[in-house]
Amino acid sequence: MRKHLISALFLVCLLSIAAIAQRDRTDALKVGETAPDFSLTSDLGKTVSLSSLKGPVVIVFYRAYW
Repeated sequence: MRKHLISALFLVCLLSIAAIAQRDRTDALKVGETAPDFSLTSDLGKTVSLSSLKGPVVIVFYRAYW
């Protein structure tokens, strides 16, 4: 009985996550849309702004656990 309850709760969590992921976010950028200018600190400690970069830019959010 407990195993079925845990499986059911797991399924509900997965369905909830899927529903949240499928929502249409009005504040999200669409493919090809211009991103707002922002500045970040690089791994070398220099501040880099999006507007200072030349040419097309690909922004990747790499999430890792070290």
